[in-house]
Amino acid sequence: MAGFTDFITHFHFNTMRLSSFSRLSLWLALPAALAFTSCSDDDKPAPAQGRVNTYHAAASANIGVKVLFDDTEKSTITYGTSTGYQALSAGSHTIKVNVASSGANVLTQPVTVEKDKSYSYFIYANSTTTQAGLLTTDDLTAPSSGKAKIRLINLGQGAANPVKLSTTVAAVADIPGTEAAFGAASPYVEILPGAYNIA
Repeated sequence: MAGFTDFITHFHFNTMRLSSFSRLSLWLALPAALAFTSCSDDDKPAPAQGRVNTYHAAASANIGVKVLFDDTEKSTITYGTSTGYQALSAGSHTIKVNVASSGANVLTQPVTVEKDKSYSYFIYANSTTTQAGLLTTDDLTAPSSGKAKIRLINLGQGAANPVKLSTTVAAVADIPGTEAAFGAASPYVEILPGAYNIA
């Protein structure tokens, strides 16, 4: 897999338009009688889990790769796609990435997942011949009213290092907190909707 010159800008808008940040909550009421039923194996609480969304961000590898958690195959993805969030029990795990056509392993990385947390795992080219993985913790809470939430993830081999967000007005100004070195992510920051430069 060769390197690539793009980088990923990871916007988290909670799957919402900038003009609307409303959230719908659904409450389920259980009959009170259920509280008095006896315990059985079926009543055991669900295991503690987190969830991971894996992205194929290695442009040079425009081929399918298989994503495995602890040697269990979860998905096959190609460049520019992701698995979607997948549940994973809390604790220590090993993520493996194999070439879909041959099964050859290109990346193995230990990760730790915490209960009720969401993560993104990015597969990217860290050199012209090797790949690496970046695990980030996702903040899926809604931004303040009238704002968007953003973080930059710099996976562009040969791109600017670091990258950062800046305004496009006459007096160009960097947006604090958006700087991301190669192979790393910036913190989340809230910004006003509008046009920005990434450099």
